[in-house]
Amino acid sequence: QTILTPANMLFQVIPYHILLVLFMWSHLLAVVTDPGTIPSYFDYISEENKLSLPEDLLEKEAAVAKMSFCSKCQRYRPARTHHCSMCGRCVQRMDHHCPWVANCVGFRNHKYFLQCLFYCSVGSWISGLSCANLVLESKGDCEFVTFLGMGSALGIAVVIGGLGIFHLWLLMNNLTTIEMRTSSIFNVFDLGAEKNLKQIFGSSWVSYLLPIPCKPEGDGMRFPVFIRNEKGEASYFEEHILV
Repeated sequence: QTILTPANMLFQVIPYHILLVLFMWSHLLAVVTDPGTIPSYFDYISEENKLSLPEDLLEKEAAVAKMSFCSKCQRYRPARTHHCSMCGRCVQRMDHHCPWVANCVGFRNHKYFLQCLFYCSVGSWISGLSCANLVLESKGDCEFVTFLGMGSALGIAVVIGGLGIFHLWLLMNNLTTIEMRTSSIFNVFDLGAEKNLKQIFGSSWVSYLLPIPCKPEGDGMRFPVFIRNEKGEASYFEEHILV
């Protein structure tokens, strides 16, 4: 028989239920938040807000930073915007379409997706280790469901935790899953980990901890970039739609 002690309440029950609420909250926001699409006014952006890149820049690096044309939507789109066949539209800073949130993970909901993974992983570690503690205290003389819960929770913690670490690495390097597969070795969007994270989480530290609306740095259409020329010298561009 398990006795619910103050220590159990403090280190297991209360943290687990706080994380459960945060997980459900962040998951809901990842589902209902529009990841960002091409605004109607993008077709009418003035020429003074556009910038033609110099011709001596490396073509492959310049290509990922410039606006492109979507043959399916039949309109121009900003850099890092890709067409999602599942949603039937172009998504700003698209990472991937996630069936677990029935939505694309993009510029405006990537933060909630990562937080969802974090809360799920830490909560699963607490649940799995709590079950492991019961197994150790009973010296293995416990119900099968306890072993099943321990194995399932720890398995989820490892898998979801690994996925969360991968997405955190992507954000710290200012990459998406799509860009990791298709970009050149030199990442033109990398501004350093702190500035990269601010593009998704904003400047407030509270926004990193809680799934609350934030104001990310940027509008999902303009991204500061470093692009190299044929001599290997990098030029910095910002605040313009690159064409």
